[in-house]
Amino acid sequence: MQTKTSYIKVASYEGKIGEVKKVVLLYSGGLDTSVMLKWIAPKCRSPVYLLFNL
Repeated sequence: MQTKTSYIKVASYEGKIGEVKKVVLLYSGGLDTSVMLKWIAPKCRSPVYLLFNL
C-alpha cells in the first residue's frame, strides 16, 4: 500500500543526522553559504570542511 506524502527530495544525496562522517561546503562568500555554515556545523555534529577561492 502506498501512502501519499508532501516530502520533496531536494538533493541527489541527503545524509541522515548521525550517519554523516564529514561535510564539505563550497564557500562562495555570499550570505547563503555563510548562513549554511552556521546551520550545518551543529546540526550534523561532524567536521565541516570549507573550500573557498579568494
